[in-house]
Amino acid sequence: MNSFNDYLENVFHLDVKKMEIIFKDLNDLKLNLDAFSFVVAKIKKQFSIYINKKEVIFQEGKKYIIPIYILYDLFNIKNEYLGYLDKTDVKFSDILKLYNDENLNNKTILLFRTGGIGDLIFIQPSLFEIKRRFPSCKIWFATIPSNFDLIKNWSCIDQILTIPIEYDIFMEADFRVSFHGVIEKTKQAEKENAYILFNKWLNLNSDVKKLYPKLETEKNNDKYIQKILKKFQIKDYIYIQPNASVVLRTPGLTTWLYIISYFVDQKKQIIINTKPEHKKMVDYIISFVKPQYRQYIFNLSEYSTSLGKMMSFIKFSNLVIAPDSSSIHLAAGLNKYVYGIYGPFPGEIRMSTYKKAKWIEPDSPKEKIIQCKYGGKHCCLHTSSPCPYNIKNISACFYNLNYEKMYKDLDHFYNRIFK
Repeated sequence: MNSFNDYLENVFHLDVKKMEIIFKDLNDLKLNLDAFSFVVAKIKKQFSIYINKKEVIFQEGKKYIIPIYILYDLFNIKNEYLGYLDKTDVKFSDILKLYNDENLNNKTILLFRTGGIGDLIFIQPSLFEIKRRFPSCKIWFATIPSNFDLIKNWSCIDQILTIPIEYDIFMEADFRVSFHGVIEKTKQAEKENAYILFNKWLNLNSDVKKLYPKLETEKNNDKYIQKILKKFQIKDYIYIQPNASVVLRTPGLTTWLYIISYFVDQKKQIIINTKPEHKKMVDYIISFVKPQYRQYIFNLSEYSTSLGKMMSFIKFSNLVIAPDSSSIHLAAGLNKYVYGIYGPFPGEIRMSTYKKAKWIEPDSPKEKIIQCKYGGKHCCLHTSSPCPYNIKNISACFYNLNYEKMYKDLDHFYNRIFK
């Protein structure tokens, strides 16, 4: 076979073109469940793979619900493993059973999503709402193992399952709801807040005021981070995460230096954190700060070795500032003040339900980014590639942030927190 698409079409008989369609809204998506990116396969020989550094074992003789992106990795990296998969007569869209306002008491509902941390947090309030309405309902939640640390203490979940999901377990649930495509495959998601969107997908239609996350940290992580803060004599601090998970949503150096300058001018301590492997990026940012102000800035990325430790750093901060990334939603769930830097996506569709939050996004386009066919902001591209109109690898829209407005926003937080 010449391509991965050929493999999907010839082996699993998938309509690849349909899987690439962006639908108008949720109702349109519900009419096209065969556009979801999963297959059902039987394992002829046991093997294991690593998904985000976590081992996943496929047991011989069992059938699994497998996301297509995992097949893509096998196709390109472990091609021989494809021979261990056998197609089945089961069509994924035929075994989904969406929830449509039925009585869930004494029923089991299986909900699943791979995605990142933010995607799972967007779902959480709806899970609590199901439990509130149907106390005897069992909620099973399936995701990739690297997300387990986030959800393992959510009281709204009765059982956590691994994606890929064992077919026999999948079929035990009375309702089987995938969240895949709700954000990525609908134009509605470019205008409507993600919490509201996921809630509507479940036909819950909850009070919007209730659609915000509630998160907790673990005591062992809190104690560890408190020791680190004491070691570096850090007390009242601003927490900055400078990068998103993709370059498209990551603001440039100028933006961060402006924000840093605002707070160090007032002698406020700042922790700039990211994953340990990106520590040098933070050092690079700090190197542009005037030497006399560097005493207020701390790169503690080497101590953010887990999601739990990052959450504890956020918990003890006064304010969290980040691009369109997990830190925004973790901060909201921990009831912290939070400021979001947006561009490719509207801040409203991620942050509008948060109580102690503000965000900034580009104004109307300036002359130098007029070539952007999206009007200088809100392209809503779901991609790991840079902006097609990037300037020095920074999305063009970030060059159009209004720094006068940003200054007023930072004043807003400073006056509420430190005065």
